[in-house]
Formats: sequence, structure tokens, C-alpha cells
Amino acid sequence: MANTIRGGAVVYGIAVALLTALFAIPMALLGAAGGAPFVFYGTVLFSFLALGVSMGTLLAAAGWRSYVRRPATSLRLPSAWALLIAFVGMLAVGVLVLHTPLTFLLPVVHVIVCLLPPLILIAAVTHTMQHNGVSLTRRDLATQFAYGAIGATAIAITLEMLAAGTAMLLGILGVAVLPGGSEKMQMLTRLMQSPATLTTPERLLDVISAPALVIGLGLLVAVATPMIEEFVKSLGVPLAASLRPVTHSQAFAFGLIAGAGFSLMEALFYGLAGLPHNWVAPVLTRAATVVIHGAATGLMGVAWYEALHRRTGRFVLYAAAGIGLHGLWNAMGGLQALAMMTASGQSGGLSQAFGVGLNALAIILLGATWFLALGVIIWQTRLSARQPVQVTPTA
Repeated sequence: MANTIRGGAVVYGIAVALLTALFAIPMALLGAAGGAPFVFYGTVLFSFLALGVSMGTLLAAAGWRSYVRRPATSLRLPSAWALLIAFVGMLAVGVLVLHTPLTFLLPVVHVIVCLLPPLILIAAVTHTMQHNGVSLTRRDLATQFAYGAIGATAIAITLEMLAAGTAMLLGILGVAVLPGGSEKMQMLTRLMQSPATLTTPERLLDVISAPALVIGLGLLVAVATPMIEEFVKSLGVPLAASLRPVTHSQAFAFGLIAGAGFSLMEALFYGLAGLPHNWVAPVLTRAATVVIHGAATGLMGVAWYEALHRRTGRFVLYAAAGIGLHGLWNAMGGLQALAMMTASGQSGGLSQAFGVGLNALAIILLGATWFLALGVIIWQTRLSARQPVQVTPTA
């Protein structure tokens, strides 16, 4: 079983790296032929290559070294403060190149800027844990981070597509059984088929506020997506535990690292939403979400630790906490999006004021959720001081 896991990591990593390089060729041709600005399609292409090739190679190399029983060296990262300074500096470089003839450098800058926030969080947590005697290796970082970036993302996207269809179907069925449901569904269908719906905020708001979509999107965003992602992202913990004993703090660290890897993928592509004009705001927004992903998946990692020790009650508690934290963040994000659409869809009066107020409330709640996640990370990191000192494993 252990060698199957190691061999699977090698094969999957090589496959991802090769397929990424292969698909990059038609992506480059389509981008050039489509007439999109180079700063956009060039950054998309380089991000795609950097993620697939580097993470695939990293996972394959770590899996191979484990397969041949090479010793695992202790993890050493630069200080979180040094990485934070580098992040701020690279942000400034990105702003400079975006508004000068040096825009061809933005793809490289973008990848570095997206990589630094996960590393800042990982460095801050692992330095403290290692000071407290928790054993963490470079191989732990490589396998969990790469799995979160290219393994968990692929599985989660597939499952979320299935969940989206199921959630929409449940929402439609729920509306259909209500009085006047068929008439509402016919009206919704006409709205969705109208070209004006996509360009007029009022029409789009009518569609999104339809009960079928509210139910479906609510189930998908706040329930199905967090549940799928947290279970999938944290699978590296039981896999690691099948190779060697894992402690409570290691389980949290592994989950946090995998969550940070997952956030890298999101940052690389969601952070491009404002190009070619706005780059900083989307990138900073995605940088903040690494705390949510790290805390939620860290808690789910501890849940697996409790499950492996057959403590069912604690497993349920930690799993619910991790999924709930992620779900709360998604729900508040959805509330903010709805509030902004409500405000933009009204020209004045109470409706617009309501939308503005709801947007402000959503931002406050998002901030509170973020600080809650940060508190979870600090709490779990400090718990590592109660762990017995460990010897770094050699295989």
C-alpha cells in the first residue's frame, strides 16, 4: 500500500507536468489568434505552465525520493517577515510593469506574487511548530503543497461540477412543487434566454433572485463546495499517516499546507480577473483567502487524525468546524455579491440604500470570518508546544 501511494505520486506528477506542457501549445495559439491583450493571455499561459509543470515535477520528485527511501531533510524556510517584504516589493514591481512598456514581465511577477502568500503562512506556522519540537520535512511541504495545488483541485472541480448540477436540479424540483411553480419556471426560462439579462443589472437580479437559483446556489456555495473541497484537500493527511505516524500538530500543518497549495491555484487564475487594467485588487483579495483555506483544511486534517484514532465525536467536531468556516466565508462572499448587484441594479431610493447597507454588512462579516480563521491558526500553532519533541523521520 505504501509503495502504491509513493508510485502513484510519481506517475501523477509526471503526467500532470507532461500534459500541461502539451496543452500549453494550443493555448498559446488560441490566445494569439483570439486577439486578447498579451498581458492577459500571456499571464494565463505562464501561470498554467508554472502550476502544472513545477507542481507536477515537485510531486514526482518527492514521491520518487520516498519510493527509493532517500532520507527526508528537515524543513527550512525563510522567515515569514522576509517573505512578506518580498511580497510587498513584488507587488510594487507588478504595478510598475503593468503601466510601462515592461508588461511582458508581468507573467513572471504574477506567479511570484501568487506564490508568496501561501509561503508566508506556511513559514509562520512551521517555524513556530518546529521550535516547539514538531517534526516537519521538505518532503512534507513538497507532497502536501503539490497535492493541494494540482491533485485536490482536479478532484474538487470534477465533484463540484456534479454537485452544481445536483443542486440546481434540487432547486428546480423544490420550486416546481410549490403553487404556481410551473409559471415561475417558464418566466425564469424566458429571462435566461433574453440577451438583455446578461447586460442589465435589474434583469440579472431577477434571474438570480428566483427561488430555484437561490436554493441551488445556496446549497452549492455554502454547503456542497466547502464539504467537497475540505474532504478532498485534506486527503493528504490520511495518506501521510499510512506511511508514518502523524501527530495532532503534524495533521494540522499538513492540512494547512495543502489548503495553501489549493489557494495558489485559485490566486493564479482568479487573480487575473482585472487584467489588463486592474491587477493589484484581485491579487490582494486572493492573497487573503489563503488564511481561510489554511485554517479550514488544517481543521479537517485534525479531523482525520481523530478519525485514525477512532475518536468519532472529535472527528465530527473538527470536520464540522473546518467545513463550517469555509461555508461561512463562501456565504458571506455570496451575500456581498448579491448586495452589490442589488445596489447597482437600482437608480436610487430605499432599494439602493438597502443594497449599500447589505454590502457593508457583508464586508464586516467577511472580515470577522477572516480573523476567526486567523485565530484558529494561532490556536492550533500554539497547541504544538504541548506536543512531545519528535525525531525527524528518515524515510
